[in-house]
Amino acid sequence: MKIYGAQQLGAAGVLIYSDPRDDGYVTEENGYLPYPRGPAHNPSAVQRGSAQYLSMYPGDPTTPGYPAYEDAERQEGVNIPKIPSLPISWKTVQAFLPEIRDGKETGLYPSLNGKVSKTRLKLVNNSASFL
Repeated sequence: MKIYGAQQLGAAGVLIYSDPRDDGYVTEENGYLPYPRGPAHNPSAVQRGSAQYLSMYPGDPTTPGYPAYEDAERQEGVNIPKIPSLPISWKTVQAFLPEIRDGKETGLYPSLNGKVSKTRLKLVNNSASFL
């Protein structure tokens, strides 16, 4: 739903990452080794999951509520994002955070204020179609 919210607010695309704040106490800063040696989040890991708006309906976007058989009646998928998204690692996001910090950060975690970055990114998603 993060991508849906960004789309509704006019974003051109989304870079999404797992924030170490979401890991609670199990962090490298608290003495835990990162995966695969321990339970802490590996800074190079990226999120896995779906960009599809699953809360609207799961499954094949073109056959909502029905199996996607070969001869199924299909429609335009309304639960598919209209903007590109790309998961990136916490390690990668470190390059972008200095541009959007508001100066009130404490330690590792920045305080963000929605300031627009001057850096331009080119976000490209290539996906193959097997139909």
